[in-house]
Amino acid sequence: MNEALEKFKSEVAKAKGVAEEEKKEMEEHFDDVEVQLSLVKAEAIDAFKVQRKMIKYSIATLEATVDRHLGAAGYPTDKSLQEAANKFISATIEYEAEADALEAQVFMRKVEARAQFEKKESDLLAQNQLFQNSAPGKREHVQGQSDHL
Repeated sequence: MNEALEKFKSEVAKAKGVAEEEKKEMEEHFDDVEVQLSLVKAEAIDAFKVQRKMIKYSIATLEATVDRHLGAAGYPTDKSLQEAANKFISATIEYEAEADALEAQVFMRKVEARAQFEKKESDLLAQNQLFQNSAPGKREHVQGQSDHL
């Protein structure tokens, strides 16, 4: 995704017939997507869903800005810009699939960890119950032995 984003950013910067102000605005949105992608790597799994929403928003904002400045404005797109855009779109689709898979893996690990925890908890409670049930008999036996001393 990062490689496709960089290529797309580079092609937009080189695009002819686009005002520098518009290029600067699009570059800011490219930078925002890059920041969000960097942050998702640094965040804990607990923040994954929040960060993922922010990435989706950043990508949607970038796409809308590019469409507004390049697509709707009638700028002729050269082949390399169109190829970079297509690669970026493919990379976003691939990112979404990878994020879905990662989210499913995290969910499964949580379910497995919860099941293991509940099993161990159940085993410990059963052991504790056995100990409590056998404790009165042992106590009487120990008291009986101490009475003979």
